[in-house]
Amino acid sequence: MKKKRVVLSILLSCLFSIANVHASKCNDEELAKINDEASKVKVSYDILTKQIPNPNDPNDAGEKDETIDVDYIKVSVINLTDNLYIKITNSNDNTTKTFYGKDATDGIVSYEIDDTSAIANLNYVVYTTMNTSCAEEKIIENVRTLPKYNEYYGTGACNLNPDAPECQKYVVTDITPEDMENFNKKESDKVIDDINKEEDKKKKDEDKNIFEKNKNIVIIGGSIIIVIGVVTTAVVIKKRRSRLIWWKKEKY
Repeated sequence: MKKKRVVLSILLSCLFSIANVHASKCNDEELAKINDEASKVKVSYDILTKQIPNPNDPNDAGEKDETIDVDYIKVSVINLTDNLYIKITNSNDNTTKTFYGKDATDGIVSYEIDDTSAIANLNYVVYTTMNTSCAEEKIIENVRTLPKYNEYYGTGACNLNPDAPECQKYVVTDITPEDMENFNKKESDKVIDDINKEEDKKKKDEDKNIFEKNKNIVIIGGSIIIVIGVVTTAVVIKKRRSRLIWWKKEKY
């Protein structure tokens, strides 16, 4: 019985010792070093293309390419150290990936996401490892948003204005059918407005050319009209004066 008590005391002592190791805290100097390392940990992404076996059926001629090109997102974590590890949770499927410094190649840990049909938030947390005096401490928590493929890319009015935000190949905001309907109308109205302006300019240019070609005729014709008007006015005035003289003679 006494022997059992001794063994139990040793086991409890070991358990408390392990618990104390996990519960211990980093001193200020070690914590400053860990925070500095954690501040350099970055999560980034690239949109790349790869070839996969063609899952499509042959065309009407019975032809089929062996492979097709598909886009995917490559997520990269840089600057993990032996003192840190990271957990990344994808909001779309709630999957979580954990990476340590030892998983890195040339300081980079990478993995692929094939689904580009929806916007995804990568919620990541950087923790301390067992190599520190304060293991399992949360040091950094952040979010990286991944874009989704834009189903309206290269369609409708995007052919007229491919640089518009609604027309980018990958977007980080959802674009609704109503958004695209408004965008298509706005771009169509702009095209119609430009056509009308061009037609007006063309008409003005044509009118100007007609005037330039017939300028001499217009000037000569105008001059003749003016001369005729002057002569006519002079004749009328002369007649009025003659009548006035005759009227005076008759009166007196």
